[in-house]
Amino acid sequence: MSVESLEEWRKKLAKRMSVESQSNQNTQQEEHGPTRTDEEIEKLAMVVIARKIKEVLEAAWQGTFTTKSDISRSHADWVALACSLGYITVLVNDHAFSRHWLITEDGLAALNEIEFLLGEHDYEH
Repeated sequence: MSVESLEEWRKKLAKRMSVESQSNQNTQQEEHGPTRTDEEIEKLAMVVIARKIKEVLEAAWQGTFTTKSDISRSHADWVALACSLGYITVLVNDHAFSRHWLITEDGLAALNEIEFLLGEHDYEH
């Protein structure tokens, strides 16, 4: 095993890096679109969240999904978020609960606000 000085190693590395590639590029590079800013990414994320929450709130408003329905399973995270925010509930009153998700007053207000912000006014509440 031979020992090579750091200076000799740097010279060899510089020589290797300065030599052009022997193969030519045979495919064209795709141009990338504009890079999104953090603010744009945040706005897009909020639109996605708003649409998912809107789906859950509409289902609760229409009374179409139970706690074990396909919607509850496929949208489990969004159902949990809507419930945590107080937008939906299974409580009918202080002493009774339902197996259907029910929209709350806050949920109805949130649904109206989401529809307004998204520019979607499908029906009046």
